[in-house]
Amino acid sequence: MNALPCSRFISLVGLALLVGLCGCEKKVPAPTTPGAAPAAEAKTAAPAPAAAPAPTRATEDPKEARVAALYAQYEKALRVELTPQEIAGLPARAAESARRRGEILDLELLSAPGGNADVVRKVAKTMFQQMDAFYEQLGKEPLEIQGMFRMLLAGGGLRNPAFLDNHRVAFETDGNAFDRADRDLYSDIYFWDFASGEVKCKSVGPGVDGDWACRESSVAVQGDAFVFERQFMGEAGKAPTDAFAGIAWLATGSSVVPLSTAENWIPDLGFVPLKTGDRRFFRRPVVSGDGNRVALVSYFAPTENDRRDYGDTATYELVLMDRETKKCRSLSTRSPSLGRLAISRDGKFIAVVAPPVAFEKGNMDAKPALYRVPADGSKPKRIVLPPGVTPDQSDGAVPAISADGARIAFAAAANTGMQIYLYDDAQGSVTLLSATPAGTPAKGNSSQPSMNAAGTVIAFATEANDVVVSGSRGQICVRNLSQAQTVIGSVTTSGQPCHGVCRSPSLSADGTLLTFLSTAEDLPGVSKPKSYPPGSLPSRLFVTRLADHQYAILGGTLKP
Repeated sequence: MNALPCSRFISLVGLALLVGLCGCEKKVPAPTTPGAAPAAEAKTAAPAPAAAPAPTRATEDPKEARVAALYAQYEKALRVELTPQEIAGLPARAAESARRRGEILDLELLSAPGGNADVVRKVAKTMFQQMDAFYEQLGKEPLEIQGMFRMLLAGGGLRNPAFLDNHRVAFETDGNAFDRADRDLYSDIYFWDFASGEVKCKSVGPGVDGDWACRESSVAVQGDAFVFERQFMGEAGKAPTDAFAGIAWLATGSSVVPLSTAENWIPDLGFVPLKTGDRRFFRRPVVSGDGNRVALVSYFAPTENDRRDYGDTATYELVLMDRETKKCRSLSTRSPSLGRLAISRDGKFIAVVAPPVAFEKGNMDAKPALYRVPADGSKPKRIVLPPGVTPDQSDGAVPAISADGARIAFAAAANTGMQIYLYDDAQGSVTLLSATPAGTPAKGNSSQPSMNAAGTVIAFATEANDVVVSGSRGQICVRNLSQAQTVIGSVTTSGQPCHGVCRSPSLSADGTLLTFLSTAEDLPGVSKPKSYPPGSLPSRLFVTRLADHQYAILGGTLKP
């Protein structure tokens, strides 16, 4: 077998999107043999009265056509035919998908609790064998074709891009095969060095290169440490059989170690437990710029049913772990909910959206509020917001915080939709960022703020087309506070807004570089088979220099 790795499988949603939109045939047609009937008919057919336009496929780039054919074969390799008895032996979610579709397209569905272990293993083994055969065939293709195919898969599940420094970007993917070190089935954390073009999987190492999903990553600015949440399937010797929540892990250099287990802190690390015997999971970890402090959301599960099904009695708590002192500190009381976290690069402040009960004793107001929480355990500060503005506490809402914790950018619901605001602690002010040139709220939702180290440049995704003059929906806007100017960052090399949906922006520390995900077909480096319908491309990862609109696409390089 060729030395190429066995790819991780695209998530169900990402794969379904690709399958539904790409227009590829389910089976690759056999090539026509010389002298066959179709060729003979072509010789005797009467000449056409006028030259007809050539079909799309006839004028298609042969390399792109080959990639489309390979994807059809890849899709076929993912399919496993199942008997009714086998379907009945799958976990509930996988069985439902199999009954509806007649096949299993996502091995991650098999990781859910329940089902017959023998059936699950048989299905997984079949998929592995089919994928191994496909990748052996792929290894015989020219390297350019292999690279184009891998880029197609990479678009199937890219998430959470974040700058490490001015030449590297971290991201998550479950549809990528850039690195031979990655041989598991699920999402992993990758680093892309766009100075050299190298793309490396980083969430592999001793004890972690199995069937585990690595998500919700946060990286230290220096890139020496990053944390992530793992979602895993129950396996003997690895986790309780009904485990379904997450464990936080820390990677430093070549070492990857767990910060917690379902029962308590790992004693070998020397960290002092908060309370002996607490049954908890640790979610949504974030790491400071120097890698010394990690803030996490601690999810308490008093019973097995709560742990598995997220019951009503579950509670959440903000916890800070200090790697230097090897101690843990609770920074909140237990509350019914807790939003995503952002930690300053100096590790001194944490931004979070939570109900007041988490930080204000006796205040039972259930309405979410924005807090600036000192890491030293002193009193958190509740940010006073304009009337009618409620900070977003949804699962995807992540605030952004400056290096010193003095400024916080966040998404909040207002009468005009979801908007982006900036809190300045020195001024005690809250300013609308997703505003039109006239200063009024934009007509469209905005989300996903990112900030440079100084907190003077803020990027955000928006559905509004009136943030800038002659704007376009689905773009990344960049607000420069010192210049009091907002521009579109997701523009083509000619300076025009790209044609595609853009999301998940991240700014470099100095604010000169922007990375984001986009479905645009008019950005540099995008290659798609001409048989694809317009707008069918999955999201790709880009880095652009804001000053001159120069670009690099994932796996490429950005000129200095």
